[in-house]
Amino acid sequence: MTMIPPTTNLPQPRFGTAILATLLLVAVAMASGLGEAVAAQPAPEETVAPRPLAWVTPAVTSPGVSFHTFESAAAKATVSYHVFTPAAYGRDSEERFPVVYWLHGSGGGPLQADLRDAPRVGRRRAADVLERVYGGDPEYFRSVSPRRLAEQHVDALRNGAIIRQVCGDEDETFAANRDFHEHLERLGIPHAWIVLPGVDHDPLATLAALGDSNWAFYRQALGPAP
Repeated sequence: MTMIPPTTNLPQPRFGTAILATLLLVAVAMASGLGEAVAAQPAPEETVAPRPLAWVTPAVTSPGVSFHTFESAAAKATVSYHVFTPAAYGRDSEERFPVVYWLHGSGGGPLQADLRDAPRVGRRRAADVLERVYGGDPEYFRSVSPRRLAEQHVDALRNGAIIRQVCGDEDETFAANRDFHEHLERLGIPHAWIVLPGVDHDPLATLAALGDSNWAFYRQALGPAP
């Protein structure tokens, strides 16, 4: 899902036009709820120590792309991200550019109302994410979920936000995405709901299926290029 917030009262940083972030900590902005964590725990004899999370990804070399890291208090580790800036960014030191943040998910569909069993990674991973990211607190998890945020900011989202939700019909997270789409409909929040036939959980296939309509969305959200 891509959400472009209204520009009113938002900072306008002079930064690049896209950030490709690999931050699990952004899951605080896209969670839903776990229910009873006990039910999601494996039996003692099946317990396996969680693997260390890969917070630093390989650097990508491409025109306009730079690689960066920062020390994350939430992750308690060094975290990496990439920044893409257009050619125009370096020509005018006073020009301010809109920013698009591409944020990685939490290793399981994050829009569902219940995280007892994450669609792509199962119950054990769901319990692990709840513990690591939300301190094992299901109510905190729900309080920062997209569902709750939509309910809390319904007026602003009805009048100024541009929201697009895209999912392939063969994606394991399709049911959760469809449910969230229906949640937005019940709240009366305008949004685009795009189902891509034959596409699974594959970013490149998703972009290919969207074609030029993908860029049309960004032109609508960000306005003409400088």
